[in-house]
Amino acid sequence: MKSIKSLASAALLLAVSMGFTSCSDDDDKAFVVSFNDPSITMDSKTSAWADVMNENSGQLYYSGFSFSHSVTVTEWGGTKYYSWGGFCPSMSSDVEDRSEAGDWVDHQWGAITGKGLNSGKPYMLAYWDSYGEMGLQKPDVPALEITYNSGNKTFAPQSIAVTNSTWTYYALKKGSYPAVAFGDNDYLYLYINGVKDGKKAGTVKVTLAKGKDILDTWQTVDLTSLGEVNSIYFQMESSDSGNYGMNTPAYFCVDNFKVIVK
Repeated sequence: MKSIKSLASAALLLAVSMGFTSCSDDDDKAFVVSFNDPSITMDSKTSAWADVMNENSGQLYYSGFSFSHSVTVTEWGGTKYYSWGGFCPSMSSDVEDRSEAGDWVDHQWGAITGKGLNSGKPYMLAYWDSYGEMGLQKPDVPALEITYNSGNKTFAPQSIAVTNSTWTYYALKKGSYPAVAFGDNDYLYLYINGVKDGKKAGTVKVTLAKGKDILDTWQTVDLTSLGEVNSIYFQMESSDSGNYGMNTPAYFCVDNFKVIVK
């Protein structure tokens, strides 16, 4: 899928006075949240956040915005096993098809584009807890949430760029147990939800795959319909789901998160 049209198109307002074109105050306040934080160390092997599996790591902070991140530790037979959820900064360029090798867990870190929108700078890999949020655990907070100033202040999301992860892309094309390759009637959707004063303020739906048409470029999504919010959170929906959530690997990637801070 080379491109998918944004779900809502913004109108271009042109005010001309004495031969000059003016910009609104809101335009002046809009900025892109940079994920280029020198304090974040990338693993030399994976090119993703070195502390992604560190049980002492918590939320990620950029320009006053917090991006959820959690690590779960389980013990079996005296051995500890670590898993993560939420957001993970990455600079991985790995787009290799691991379908035959089957070692996707070791290669879960990349976007199918092979880079972020800003070459040489980090983007965000996101992993959604489909098991929990599809009603099987019912967590108190969303697995994938972005808040501003700990939710105490509002902001106006303008746009965000999204694409499929490498693992998700090839799972949709070829299958990755228990996920099956998509047929003509299958779908994978991403939902971006706004929250204001504890209530849902709106939702933007993004198509990550429809049948065999699978997103493989960065798509800029218009978020202005959400208005002013305290937070946004992400959820996914796949036609290939079972009793334990989505069978489709619940990964996607984001970049160029543009906002207006009120």
